[in-house]
Order: sequence, then structure tokens, then C-alpha cells
Amino acid sequence: MKYQVFPMEEYRKWMSQAEEDLKTAEILHENGRYYASVFFCHQSVEKALKALLIKGRKDPGKTRSLSDLLEMIELDLGIQITDDVRKAANQIIPHYTLSRYPDVSNSLPAQIYHVEIGEHVMRSCKKVLEWLNQSLQ
Repeated sequence: MKYQVFPMEEYRKWMSQAEEDLKTAEILHENGRYYASVFFCHQSVEKALKALLIKGRKDPGKTRSLSDLLEMIELDLGIQITDDVRKAANQIIPHYTLSRYPDVSNSLPAQIYHVEIGEHVMRSCKKVLEWLNQSLQ
């Protein structure tokens, strides 16, 4: 497995990119690009969850599914996922595709996303990341 040899080095790379993606989400949100902001929220959470798996010497694979990653963390690492964290992740999941593809919602993502949706997804994102940081201590 590719993460067996230097898991801390790989973990740091994935966490650093997760933090960069969160910063990007915040900048996009501040500039009214809510559809793009929520996508980067998903990216941030996805990479942070993968970082946790890598730190635990587990290969997260190529999945983009936050649900699958949470399940892997629970089953493979023995870390319990709280209902609040699972609920927050579930609030983010639909935006992975909905925020990017007009055929998913039959509308332009740039037109259907607004500040309230952006703030809701940002709060959910930060809730999952906060839990993750506590799990790493």
C-alpha cells in the first residue's frame, strides 16, 4: 500500500491541501461565488477525511463519497462518527454534483446558489473539520 512507508508525510500533504481548499471556499463565498464555494467545501472535507485515513495507514482509494470515507474511518480506524458529524457531512454531499452540473438541477448552478446555501454548507464543512481536528489529537 502506498501510504505505509511515509504516512505522516502524505497525511501532511493531504491536510495542507484540505486547508487550502477551505481558504478557497471562503474566498469564493466572500465574493458571492456560492456554487463554487460549496464545491470547495466538499473538496476540503474529502481531503481531510482521506488525510485521517492515511495517517491511520489506510488507503482511502479514489472515492469522492464522504459517506464512504466516514464509514472507512469508523470501520478501519475504529473512530466513532457522531450523529452531528454525519448529519453535517450529509448536508455537503449533494453539492458535489449539484453545484457544478446544470443537468443535475435543470438549472444553472451559478443561479440557484445564494448566500444562505453557501453559509449553511460552510458551517457544515467547518463542523466536520472541527471534529476531524479533535479526532487527530
